[in-house]
Amino acid sequence: MGRVEIVAWLYTQPEWQTLITTVSKRKPFQHAYAVHIAASEGHIFLADFLLALKYHFESRKRCMNTWEINLLSIQIKDTKGKLPEFYAKKSPHEFVKEWAAKREKPLVLQRNIIKLLKLLVNENDTSVDKVKQFIIISKCLDPESWKECKYYLFDEKHHMGVSFGDVLRECCSKCPHADFVDWLCTRLYFKDNSDFFGIERFGNKSERPVELVLLSYDDLLLFAEANNCDDLAGYISRGKQWLKDMSCADPATVDLLLTTALSGEPLTRVRAKLLQASILAMIARYADKEVRSILKRGGRSEELDEVLQVGEIVKQVLIDQGYTEPEYVYKAKGFFGGFDMDYIVKPIDMSLYVGGVEYPDEHPLYKQIPFRTKSSSLSRVYTFLVIEGFVDLIEYCVTNLQGWTLEMELKVIRLASFFGHSKIVDICVKSNELLSPLNDRYRAAMCGAGEALRYRDMVQLVSQFGVPRDLDFSNETIDDLKGSSSDSSEKDENLHRSMSTSLLCSVLNGYLSKTFDQDAEQDFKTLHFLVNELGYTNDNIIFVLEVLWESCTGTCGGIFFDVFQNIMEELDLQPFMHHKRMRSLCKTVAFTLNILGHVPGQEETESRGLEWLDNMAEIGIDIQQLLPSRFRSMAHLSHAFPFPPKLCKIEEKQLLNWATFNIVKRGESLQEIQSAIEQGTLPLYGRDQGGLLLTHLSAAYDRVDLLEWLVLTKGIDIKSMDGQSRTVLDVAKASKATSSTKWITELQARRTIASFTQQNYHRLIAISKHQRLMKATTTIQTSYRGYMIRKLYSGILVQRLEDSQRFSAVWRHVIQQYNGINSNKEPLNWSSIRESVSDINQVEFTYDDSYFEDTDEQLSKALEGALQVDDFVEEKAIVDDEKSSAEVVTEEPSDMAAGSTTSEVSWLSFQMTR
Repeated sequence: MGRVEIVAWLYTQPEWQTLITTVSKRKPFQHAYAVHIAASEGHIFLADFLLALKYHFESRKRCMNTWEINLLSIQIKDTKGKLPEFYAKKSPHEFVKEWAAKREKPLVLQRNIIKLLKLLVNENDTSVDKVKQFIIISKCLDPESWKECKYYLFDEKHHMGVSFGDVLRECCSKCPHADFVDWLCTRLYFKDNSDFFGIERFGNKSERPVELVLLSYDDLLLFAEANNCDDLAGYISRGKQWLKDMSCADPATVDLLLTTALSGEPLTRVRAKLLQASILAMIARYADKEVRSILKRGGRSEELDEVLQVGEIVKQVLIDQGYTEPEYVYKAKGFFGGFDMDYIVKPIDMSLYVGGVEYPDEHPLYKQIPFRTKSSSLSRVYTFLVIEGFVDLIEYCVTNLQGWTLEMELKVIRLASFFGHSKIVDICVKSNELLSPLNDRYRAAMCGAGEALRYRDMVQLVSQFGVPRDLDFSNETIDDLKGSSSDSSEKDENLHRSMSTSLLCSVLNGYLSKTFDQDAEQDFKTLHFLVNELGYTNDNIIFVLEVLWESCTGTCGGIFFDVFQNIMEELDLQPFMHHKRMRSLCKTVAFTLNILGHVPGQEETESRGLEWLDNMAEIGIDIQQLLPSRFRSMAHLSHAFPFPPKLCKIEEKQLLNWATFNIVKRGESLQEIQSAIEQGTLPLYGRDQGGLLLTHLSAAYDRVDLLEWLVLTKGIDIKSMDGQSRTVLDVAKASKATSSTKWITELQARRTIASFTQQNYHRLIAISKHQRLMKATTTIQTSYRGYMIRKLYSGILVQRLEDSQRFSAVWRHVIQQYNGINSNKEPLNWSSIRESVSDINQVEFTYDDSYFEDTDEQLSKALEGALQVDDFVEEKAIVDDEKSSAEVVTEEPSDMAAGSTTSEVSWLSFQMTR
């Protein structure tokens, strides 16, 4: 029956000895004992129980009493020498056969051990490599193989009659090749089996068979020098500053492996070999630790290069000496566990984590699109160096460290641009060592500056590198960006990748996440630059906002609706003119809010979202049936699904608002419509389904009287648009409303004529005003110039007037006499005077003082004319010296030129000498 509890009860009874020692004589179990019958019948728990009792008491028979010794009588082999596994293999049950195969492992191990010992005995016919290959393939000396056979300590002996320690001593003593002994001990030492070799079973440190010895830095350097390991001593000396705290466990004291298998000179040789490997592994670990320390504190690149060189050399030595085999573990200071050797020799690359650096979840970079998923840790070396702005270390890593990926490079450039580290951006963009294409680097730099809303950097980058490629805005829905894959994680990855490479996504995410400087919070220069200079449309902006809402609802929450309102006001964006995109956005918002209704702490976001949907309904966006029918049918289950009932109320409210426009559609009188508007039952600026205003409805139904009253009396703009971007005239033409079309056309014609006339009238007024202003300016300048000239030449004028008086007193009668003679009014000059005087001398001449009476007056007029044509260069120099603030007109006024008389012109040629 296989009842374990009955057997356990019999275990306490005197009949137990008879049960386990009696041979069965009944078919088909002749020659079998109880354990064989249990295995044959499939009672594997009972069979395991009996076998466990046998092995348990065998392992401690030295300290057993007489009753316990009787338990050793449990027979493992039947009278023909067959084990329970032989009976189990013949069972029709698969689980019994599997039990037999598992129980057969000790037999396989025993056969492999026997074969190994035979190979060692026949060492002349067997090469060392063949023995090594057999040990590796058969795993006969792997402690794990022995543990599977219930050998948990190296000195345990079960049915094989030998322990692991016995086999190991036999192998080391029978094989004279030192290389084989070194290889075998090294292989066993660097496998993580400290518990198997007898250390972990001792509870207290004082009970350890061998005291653990730790060698200090000086001890290790002395060991390297004493064993003529010059290279090893050089590595230790070069790293004195960062290896001074290094210590390493003596391999002979780590566990009982070496003292069990070796003694004398072989023990010393193997210990030295293992200690050298342990020192190299420790130097490699300390080198990695020091690299992290240098990066963390922002040390010098020369210091980093020195540590990296030492680390790379010792790692290469470990690789060359074969210490990187699978499952090799370096035992750190002799304690259980350690580090995989393949991990220790792994070269330092850009995937390294900087230890002890963790940024809080509230860090602004976690709001950036590339880092929104926490899979990208900010403590990786490439992100940490950029965040801290270590330019020299970044430049060194770009040139010297391996492990760069395209994603890393673009993140570094984007982060540097985000923080304004222009030197790092230049290093990465201009480097020939990186893998990423130049266009991708330029786009990453622009996206980083855009997400930080660095307007000036954006302008400079675009002017330098051109407009980057963005999303394919021809996509109708977000699902087009996600792709057609059935894997949701792959869809999210596609969407995240598209967002990361979009400049518009980056800029709008900057506003949503507030990753920019606080003083730039209300600054929409960057967004204006995208729209005005790079050609992004309002439809593009709405589509990207929809993408951002779906991807970051949990982080932006109610801020989304504030940003949307600010963008509407800043760009004068009319949502009803983009009805298709706005309805898609409303669907996405409603679907997400329906999910958030079950998430605690999202009540405010849901409230803001419902308020926003209500506002969109009021300005003409159709919000009917935003949720799929399966959610709408659950509206009555408000306790389980709180959002659908609230949305249904807003939908019903919009339907009621649309119903108020039926008064126009039914053709009610103008007085009734006016009364409804005055009473507030019909909103004057409300919109019907499709975004139609009252003016559009009036034109559609050819209500000229209502249309005229709305436009001329209430002042509604005749050019206002509906949800399809149609004007009132477009609606009238589409509805074939001839009267409304004629009235609108005539109204627009009258307004065009009036506007043209008004513009020309104002232009004529402006011209007249300008002419008056110029005339007044000329008058002022003329007066000022006259004043300045009189002021500048007052001394000369006085002198000449005095000379004129003296000239008049002498020559008055001569001139009067000459005037009587010169009746033809010829020009007066000295030659004519001399001729006249000659004639006078020939004629009788009577001197009269009255000849000079008019001399003074005529001389003054002559001087005034002469001053008007004075030298221009002299006049300009004088005016500049006086630093006059008035602007002198260079052209002479026309009235001044017209005022010159013939007599004044004739005196211009008069020159007076002394």
